[in-house]
Amino acid sequence: SERYRRQNFLQTNDLKGDKVVLERNLYDKLVEVENANRITIFSLARLAESRDKYTGNHIERVGSLCLDLAGAIEEEYFVENGVDKELVLETIELASTLHDIGKVAIPEHILMKPGKLTDEEMDIMRKHTIYGYETLMQIRENYSSNNFVNMGTEICRYHHERWDGKGYPEGLKGFKIPLVARIVMVVDVFDALVSERPYKKALSLGESLEIIKKSRGQMFDPVVMDHFIRLFD
Repeated sequence: SERYRRQNFLQTNDLKGDKVVLERNLYDKLVEVENANRITIFSLARLAESRDKYTGNHIERVGSLCLDLAGAIEEEYFVENGVDKELVLETIELASTLHDIGKVAIPEHILMKPGKLTDEEMDIMRKHTIYGYETLMQIRENYSSNNFVNMGTEICRYHHERWDGKGYPEGLKGFKIPLVARIVMVVDVFDALVSERPYKKALSLGESLEIIKKSRGQMFDPVVMDHFIRLFD
């Protein structure tokens, strides 16, 4: 909680007297800036989602489930992947909302097409991973220390890579795919399955989980997928 974070900050810095007041004010200002960053990033994600009337509260659902899933995975697995679990838990809920911001550059007739996309249209749709990545890379030039943007950049580019190497845009395989992108991929696919889209009706929870299970070790990281299924068990 915010109260805990403030107390921890003060205790860590062993502050006394007037210095406590000064440092409290500084801490509050830092929190204010962080909240402004959160609002800006979430607004950017919301803007991208606003073009698609079918997604509803997709980014909120993805953010919440990504946080739950990251929390359920053992810390040892984060260590194996060279990732700080605490940083992921602090960042992924908001950073994951940026996964589809590249879709703002996709023509509406493709984005909202009710039928199956042609090969050419699919090639264009797949470029949303690159468009989103390039947009966030431009932001990183001025805000290279912003954890939300840094993680969002990874997620944008790699959240459609597959465990078996048959994904896009780079065809990365297995552990070469960033762990945060592997987490987002499971959640993103699941939410697409249980949601109505221009080209499909919503599936039930049970049907969606069965489809997820069948892609273990193919589309999804087995460890990440197993923990995702356990969230619903």
